[in-house]
Amino acid sequence: MYVALSTLWVVLVTITLAAAGVILLLRDHRSVDGRTRLAEVRCQPVRTDHLQVELVSSPSEAPERHDLAGDACVIWVEQLEVRPGFAILGVRALSRIDRVGDAAVAAGNPESLSPRGFVARFLARRLTDLVVRRSEAVRVTIPADAQRRVVVVSSGVGPTLEHTSS
Repeated sequence: MYVALSTLWVVLVTITLAAAGVILLLRDHRSVDGRTRLAEVRCQPVRTDHLQVELVSSPSEAPERHDLAGDACVIWVEQLEVRPGFAILGVRALSRIDRVGDAAVAAGNPESLSPRGFVARFLARRLTDLVVRRSEAVRVTIPADAQRRVVVVSSGVGPTLEHTSS
């Protein structure tokens, strides 16, 4: 009897720790339900072959600024399709702005919670694979126009751009 209860306890603790780990790893992603706003982006030329990208993920956050070389602003949107069992929780897809040009966007996870070392990253990847069915990075090109902001919207088919006024 004690062996069965101990085994059940170990299984429940393992499931709870795995769920907490996945929540920590995926907390900077947004749940995609229909058309979901990811960020507002402005791409403005600074000088010849040099652009500045201003990225606002949330109205309450300060804008992030990235300097890029080239004639077009490129951002990368990471889209995750979660496994069917998680549809019960109302989560079918997750998305986030992953990179601007070659630079990674600041994640919601503080550095102290980010996996370090090969073994930690390997275990973190295996843990996320329990939840994530498919992952893809989609390249989105933002037109260079200092007067216009573009809203990056994610949906089931992929990221799209919506133009807004300045």
